[in-house]
Amino acid sequence: MAYFNGHNHAGNYGEKNGIKYVNFQGMLDTPDTNAYSVIQAFKDRLEIDGFGREPDRIIKVNTIHKHDQEQNKNDHH
Repeated sequence: MAYFNGHNHAGNYGEKNGIKYVNFQGMLDTPDTNAYSVIQAFKDRLEIDGFGREPDRIIKVNTIHKHDQEQNKNDHH
């Protein structure tokens, strides 16, 4: 699971409890360049192709969450 957000003009990235948080850079800080991204979602990763001041990122993601694994175990008994 991932959460994408803006408004922190410097941008940021963090992870808490398995959730990825990406805060994109603001577009208003520099009049001569831009900051935006295109995101591609794959089974095992998110690829963020950054433009302007926004960096490229590859974020590994879990394909099965702990809750899902526990649920699957219980379903097999």
